[in-house]
Amino acid sequence: MEKELVSIIIPVYNAEKYIKTCIDGIKRQTYSFFECFLINDGSKDRSEDFIQEKIEGDDRFQYIYQKNAGPSKARNAGINRAKGKYTIFIDADDRIEKDYIEQLVKQIEHRDFACCGYVDESCYGSIRHTDFDDQFIKKEKKNLIKSIINGTGGVLWAKIFKTDIIHRENLQLDEKLYQSEDMIFILEYMQYVKNWKIVDQYSYHYNRLNDNSISKNINDSYLENYKRFYKELFIKLKMLKFEQSEVENCVNEKIIDTVFYLFLNSTEYKKLCKKILEDKMFIRALEKSQKHKKINHFIVNRNYIRLNVYLNLYRMYLKMRKGLGNVIRGKKK
Repeated sequence: MEKELVSIIIPVYNAEKYIKTCIDGIKRQTYSFFECFLINDGSKDRSEDFIQEKIEGDDRFQYIYQKNAGPSKARNAGINRAKGKYTIFIDADDRIEKDYIEQLVKQIEHRDFACCGYVDESCYGSIRHTDFDDQFIKKEKKNLIKSIINGTGGVLWAKIFKTDIIHRENLQLDEKLYQSEDMIFILEYMQYVKNWKIVDQYSYHYNRLNDNSISKNINDSYLENYKRFYKELFIKLKMLKFEQSEVENCVNEKIIDTVFYLFLNSTEYKKLCKKILEDKMFIRALEKSQKHKKINHFIVNRNYIRLNVYLNLYRMYLKMRKGLGNVIRGKKK
């Protein structure tokens, strides 16, 4: 296979604990013909020092500094500089297997888009996961789009894009969004995708251990951002020729996913309920969706005791799954 230049874009913000491992993983790639943009989004820690130390003497890496303006602006800075035939996005606190780029490049060679599974690393253990079921998607683009909306399917990592589509259509990350802006970008990209490939591998390691406390982030601007995202999601799905009922169902399901994630990671149930139940969009989704139906009912009725019990049981289930996974892995050794 003739080597094509790959552009790697990594926004960096206070990633001193992880950035060395991230860069080492890129340096070890079996596919070495790449340019890598490390965009420091105004970090206040030693990220800059560690980046400079790791990339010194390797002209495949370019360091860029910007005043703190969010990951969308940082990624856009990389997009505007990208010269590769293909573009890959990596988060600074994540890591990749040594054949990650090679496998993705092989699969996009005669296609417009490719994606793979990932290893979810959290306090509940390491779990191989994908939101893209090849049997479900097959040749149905609408099912591919539904998979992008599902779970973490709408993130930029674990995917490879054609740079000429991004540049030709002037695709950029929405700098007014700081939650789920990735998904809006991918849905815009989907307008120009005619063929794709789901890669049967799990070579991207997603680090959930670096998640900030959700309870500290629940404020008016946080939820307003999500509401803006839902409105954008509605517009993009209509643009992709989804029927009205399908759009409403997809948006409602995404709202429920968000609500469940927020409650699972927060202990301030009363504060969160109050914020969510002030908005008709959230209430409508909670009342209509069959997903997490019990939790939705507890939230709408402000039944904090049962909500707390149910969520604690779910957390216990996740911990038990981690323990079982450790036992299985131990037997295999």
